[in-house]
Amino acid sequence: ESSTLTYQIVDLIQIPTPTNVVLHDDYSLTFECDIDNFNEAVESVYVGLSGDKGNGIGGSISTFEDMGGNIFKIQIPSSWIDFSIEAGATKVQATIYWLNPNDNYSRSGCEPSNYVMLDISIPVETITLSPPTPFISKGNSYYLGKTITPLDAHYETIEWSSSDNSIVSVDSTGKITGVSVGTATITATIGEVSTSVLVTVYELSTNIDNDDANDITNEAGNIIDEIINNDNPDTSNTDIDENDIDDISNEIINGIQNDFEFWINCNWNGFGLGHYKDIWDYISEWYDEQYGENSWNFAYGYEIEYEIGYTDNNSYNHHLANIVEFQNEYNITLDLPDDLPEHGNNKKRSYCFVRCHNGEFEIIPVMIDGKGKVHAKSNKYSDFILMYVDVDIVEDDTIFTSETHTATLGEDVVINTYIELQDDISNPVMTVWLNDNDTTTIEGTLQGNGSYKFDFGVAGPQMASTIYYTISAESPSGNVVTDVKTYSVREYCESILNSNETSTELKNVAAQMLNYGSYCQIYFDYNSDDLSNKNLESLGFTTALDESAINQNAVVSYDTYDGDIKAHFTTNSLLFESDIMLKLYMTLDEDMDNAYLAYRVKDSNSIYSYIPLVKSGERYYAVIDGIKAPLLTDYYEMFVCEKNDNTYTQISDTKYYSPECYATSIYNRSN
Repeated sequence: ESSTLTYQIVDLIQIPTPTNVVLHDDYSLTFECDIDNFNEAVESVYVGLSGDKGNGIGGSISTFEDMGGNIFKIQIPSSWIDFSIEAGATKVQATIYWLNPNDNYSRSGCEPSNYVMLDISIPVETITLSPPTPFISKGNSYYLGKTITPLDAHYETIEWSSSDNSIVSVDSTGKITGVSVGTATITATIGEVSTSVLVTVYELSTNIDNDDANDITNEAGNIIDEIINNDNPDTSNTDIDENDIDDISNEIINGIQNDFEFWINCNWNGFGLGHYKDIWDYISEWYDEQYGENSWNFAYGYEIEYEIGYTDNNSYNHHLANIVEFQNEYNITLDLPDDLPEHGNNKKRSYCFVRCHNGEFEIIPVMIDGKGKVHAKSNKYSDFILMYVDVDIVEDDTIFTSETHTATLGEDVVINTYIELQDDISNPVMTVWLNDNDTTTIEGTLQGNGSYKFDFGVAGPQMASTIYYTISAESPSGNVVTDVKTYSVREYCESILNSNETSTELKNVAAQMLNYGSYCQIYFDYNSDDLSNKNLESLGFTTALDESAINQNAVVSYDTYDGDIKAHFTTNSLLFESDIMLKLYMTLDEDMDNAYLAYRVKDSNSIYSYIPLVKSGERYYAVIDGIKAPLLTDYYEMFVCEKNDNTYTQISDTKYYSPECYATSIYNRSN
């Protein structure tokens, strides 16, 4: 239609789609194409190779071998296969995407061929489990070690099984648990390859009859298991000499195989102070440096040992070792000496232990009950010396003129106690504990108005728990202390709800704090028969979850960045402190010491703030802090950037996220 253009019509031949594509073990590819003079007509074949882990590689291959009968063969480069293996692929699929024609053939090519799969994984040859003859105490669990050869062999999962789950059970990760005394075979299988070990379960008895008995027995079992299952066991928590470890290990194994009775017993003896005369001067000097000269009196000494041993078939007891340190703290309950002098009227007596071990000393707080029993907790055991001090019990107003409380919603819920001291009183100290008698000493912090502040934090499930405390101080006549006082987060919140002078808004906050505590108690199954919100309905507030507060539209979103991406956002967490902190995780394509998170409130047009990333294992994270409660619905616009000189270059997509997004995602996927 245009006089300025010239058209030429030529005959075009469409190259047929390759069929019968076969990928061979030597990574050669054969295919059939119904066309004469294929080598003359086709310049190259484009082969795409894609792995099952998402990686891909491909390119044109121009060398063909005519196999006859319209069947042609090409060789895939071994470097392509190596690339797929290095990227973690175990299978690859090969596809012929298009054919490059000569001038006489259509350059539109053909439809992609059918694809073929090839398993390129390195097969497992052997599985080795360790220890080769495992021993485990009843009730204990640990992971069997496993070695797969060759080291770069591929396997998706290991199938674990037990010949008798009533004796030894095993989970999908290879963790075995001793269920009852006896032997059972544990088998690990990968495809056609398997191996087995014979596990022997033995049992520990104990003379301990309190709530700690099971935990102590399990820890002792862990220690014995460590000794007999490892070539170089860690015995630092015992008094075993390293030169004796082989003999002790063989002795234990022989005892288990001969059905000896193994036990962990707590032994304690009381001693007069003369028993410690060799270290008396050292203790006195150390204590004077810690607490002031002549501030405490020495009462009595105790030697506490946790002994591991066994009873043989002739009823003889054999000592193996003493455990000098546990992972957890356990209760100590001893009798208060009968011959202590009486303390005078209006005096309060406080006690503590000094633990002595290998020339080192440590203070252990204690509580005395109304039955003359000494209670303490420790994870280290040897010699304990009981000490005491008598101080005057005074009325509250002898120490301070006023006392008030506030609460802070934090990672812990913090009760803040404020006191104003009398003129001649100084250095106030709070001693505080919960129902478990584990005491904490808090020194007062002087405030700008002259009052002193004491902060004691409890976890969410402890908002209903009673906080016990005393306040001691220095007076012209010496140390003085109040009687035991009590408080709780629930008491604080209910005082707000009962006040006629408190705003409705603040009452709503107090009510929801109690609901928060109750949900924590239920979730952690902590003191759930005394929920922190148990009085809310009688005070006119609901305990039901207000689902209308959950914004279903609060979801994360992204804007794609077109530049060079080197970072990828992964997960998030939310930290509850006085201000709330948003923690964001990401990965980087390579280690960089100059990566930052850039952020600002979305649509604010404010300048970006930059936080250096912190490495945590294989990931990185950054924390946006200082988020006040009223700002929980604010979205943050953020991206990862790389700093060079004073220039920040974006290296990730842009993410939009808020604390409300986190809460909504939890609500949508959890009960």
